[in-house]
Amino acid sequence: MEKVILVFVKLKKDIDRSAFEAFEEKVAKYNITLSSHKSFKVLRTIGVLGNETLESPYDYIEIIDIVSLESMYQTVEKDGKIKAFIEEFQQFAEKSQFLITEYLVSVASLP
Repeated sequence: MEKVILVFVKLKKDIDRSAFEAFEEKVAKYNITLSSHKSFKVLRTIGVLGNETLESPYDYIEIIDIVSLESMYQTVEKDGKIKAFIEEFQQFAEKSQFLITEYLVSVASLP
């Protein structure tokens, strides 16, 4: 069954955001070429709804649509480039959290 991985990322204090965003662009372009991945989106947090003066607990959120967990695990296990991306990611992130989700409801506005 199709899954969606949500990745919440808090950058280390000394990290240049433009360097991280360039890294994410590189990762996204590679990941969408993989048969286990359907899409890869990165969101930059800009505030907390209802309290814009509060700092967000995370700087970025990745949304990764995958075919299945099994296919993703097989890809990660066999793909050296993905392993290198994971190591590079760890240099940027102070903390991160990876959540496995699946669609429950999905609606879109009509044109």
